[in-house]
Amino acid sequence: MKYDLSKHPTRGAQRTLDAFYLCLIKCLTTKAFEKINVNELCESARYPRATFYNYFDDKYDLLDYCFRRQVLSIHIEDAFSLPEKEIIPVFFDRICSELTAHQTLINKIIAHNPPDRWFCTRYRYVVSMSSQEIITKRFNSKKFTLPSDIFAKYIANTLNLFVEYNFTCKGKYSQAELKAYLVHLLKSYANEK
Repeated sequence: MKYDLSKHPTRGAQRTLDAFYLCLIKCLTTKAFEKINVNELCESARYPRATFYNYFDDKYDLLDYCFRRQVLSIHIEDAFSLPEKEIIPVFFDRICSELTAHQTLINKIIAHNPPDRWFCTRYRYVVSMSSQEIITKRFNSKKFTLPSDIFAKYIANTLNLFVEYNFTCKGKYSQAELKAYLVHLLKSYANEK
């Protein structure tokens, strides 16, 4: 991703990032991501293409920025002071809460961007990579029977599955039930030494 999310943006940069973020979200509620182009985003945001390219390599980079911004908005680093076994369930709750808070908007986006298309595939990838980063940074790999990279990928994919299931299969299982299943799976791979 071209824009470094770890640095604090100036007010002008934040205004520009917000404008492109909101324009992409607005476009996604009316058409598939594949049909959106940079010119359309620039016209809607009222910025020239050169400004867009100062921040993003292309529309895919903007989409990654939007997803990573959402992941950062749940402030998972606040949970790092918790015991390891509580971090993933907290991450699950925060992602589900974020999705639930924006469910109407997400439903409009998914109406034009089905789960097998780029938008949803990329969302799963970004959440998976973010989860793997968190797990790799925070977890003591010696406590688990699997190598840390395999464990991180397993947890990230499981987390994605549970979040997707919670969001797309409303009513079948409650968020609390899915969280309990997630905790059970985590316990099955933990090897307290």
